[in-house]
Amino acid sequence: MDIEDTTDILLLIENKIHIHFDGKILTIELLEECLSDGDVLIMYKVLDNFYNNCEKNNIFFYILYDFTNLSISSSSSLIYNSSVHHDHLNKHILVFRSHLQNLFVIIQNSTLRSSLDTILDTYKPEIKPILIETIEDIDKHIL
Repeated sequence: MDIEDTTDILLLIENKIHIHFDGKILTIELLEECLSDGDVLIMYKVLDNFYNNCEKNNIFFYILYDFTNLSISSSSSLIYNSSVHHDHLNKHILVFRSHLQNLFVIIQNSTLRSSLDTILDTYKPEIKPILIETIEDIDKHIL
């Protein structure tokens, strides 16, 4: 069986987060409920292991953050903790430079899109995400 025909569930916390990898795309789907500090710690440990594995095994990947199910109220903690998320991403910048093909964010809500633009303008990430509205839009950017 081809690795791209399988999906590995890396983390599932019901109503909070679903992280999975299909052999090409690491999908981080944030659901309606807010993540606790403990949830974020678990998420970062899972992601640390994933990034380390990609570097060790020379795996190239895309990242898709799916914010489709986030409401304005549940996204406030994400925005509030943006510096923590920024620090975690910076921790893995060398892996991203060498193995990350592209970073996508599905975001449909215009207010959340504006908030994300503000965060990106503030932190000026080295790897700027491509904002898309649906999962189908990713096909336009993946070769």
